Amino acid sequence: MKKAVIGVIGCGAIAKDVHLGNIFRNPRFYVKWCSDLMDSNLQYVKEKYNCDNVTNDYMDVLNDPEVQGVLILTVHNVRERIIRDA
Repeated sequence: MKKAVIGVIGCGAIAKDVHLGNIFRNPRFYVKWCSDLMDSNLQYVKEKYNCDNVTNDYMDVLNDPEVQGVLILTVHNVRERIIRDA
């Protein structure tokens, strides 16, 4: 089975508590990128899920030609700009 290559933008509390575990366990996804403004959130993702690439700049995720989709798990007030960029 070929996996969809995805990126996660926003790795804070809700992502940690609800979404990340589901995403990383899903055999249909390869999570190539995780992005967050806070280094502590990126360190958590790197240690717990061994994400291959982490970044503070979500544009790194969007500019990767292998990424086929993104999960935007940010706070509401920044989400619209990220959606437009995606």
